[in-house]
Amino acid sequence: FHSVAGFMLVWLYWIYGAVTIGADLVAAGLLLRPLVPGVPILFWIIGFGLLLFALNCLAVKVFGESEFWFASIKVIAIVVCVLVGGAAMFGFVGDHGAVGFSNFTQHGGLFPNGIGAVMLAMVTVSFAFNGTEIIGIAAGESAHPEKTIPKAVNNTAIRTLLCYVSSMIVIAALIPWEKAGVSESIFAEVFNYAGIPYAYTIMTLVIVTSALSSGNSWVYSATRILWAMARDKSAPETCGKLNRFKVPMNALIITMAVSCLTLLVEQFAAETVYLWLVAGCGLAGVLGWMGICASQYCFRKQFIAQGGKVSDLKYRTPFFPLVPALGFFLNLAVAVSLWFVEDQKVAIYAVAAFMAVTALYYYFIIGPRKAKAGLPK
Repeated sequence: FHSVAGFMLVWLYWIYGAVTIGADLVAAGLLLRPLVPGVPILFWIIGFGLLLFALNCLAVKVFGESEFWFASIKVIAIVVCVLVGGAAMFGFVGDHGAVGFSNFTQHGGLFPNGIGAVMLAMVTVSFAFNGTEIIGIAAGESAHPEKTIPKAVNNTAIRTLLCYVSSMIVIAALIPWEKAGVSESIFAEVFNYAGIPYAYTIMTLVIVTSALSSGNSWVYSATRILWAMARDKSAPETCGKLNRFKVPMNALIITMAVSCLTLLVEQFAAETVYLWLVAGCGLAGVLGWMGICASQYCFRKQFIAQGGKVSDLKYRTPFFPLVPALGFFLNLAVAVSLWFVEDQKVAIYAVAAFMAVTALYYYFIIGPRKAKAGLPK
């Protein structure tokens, strides 16, 4: 069961990554449309797609360097946004006067449509926040993962709280929920509210780099996932080949090709199929998190059962088994909530069908192939 569950989840996760690349490219194009209305969105999508492809064709240090600058711009911009937005909240900048936290109680309060509406939006939120688990994927190319990975995990948690949670508080305080849209950068709206000249344009460009940062990370991770599956005989062997820069080029090409198919769906069926893909990918991300929590729990139990000592582990999950159990069941609740979103419920059927097909493929093709080659299933 463990083998087939892992096989299903890893293929689901790879498709999620490939689709997310396309979604990030579309987001970057949409953000630039108000600034350069005469340029088709498809131009930006193709240009940015070629850029991400080029960055990931070269040695991994090129990816790391590019991602460092992408992420640095994003973090600095969010910190400035929080500071400027905080000043606008209390009337120090802009001409709106001090609004404080009045929007938390006006316009229906924090939950104008009830707490249930928040739960129904959690799958889409998960789609936006998936990616932190890429830290674990990068461990394979880290010189000292026992030192760098725990540090990266802790830094990610702290930065998420300081940057994203604080920015959400500021945004909710300044902009009533009825005026918040998805076609323009909400962070740029904060600077616009504060009355800072040209800040809207600058912040929009910064958010474009944020979308490219996300896409860049997913190109890297999805490519490595496909490469690892090929090495494990769970994907075509051609995906396991490396070029002279030690990059799995075939896996990269296939991943980008699938992301291009996603772009076609967005262009011709944005209101139906693309929405289902986003919902399905959000669900896939949640299932991936559930798999990580279950794997951590089973690993610790098996490690102890085989005579291992917790003190020997390079990184120990705090408050075990509460943390993995809580993570598993909270994500399960998010997955179940998708059933109550009528226009996205089809994603459950699609994901279930995909997992059924991959399970059958494993039992009848992959499993026997590994057994014949003398490999562990």
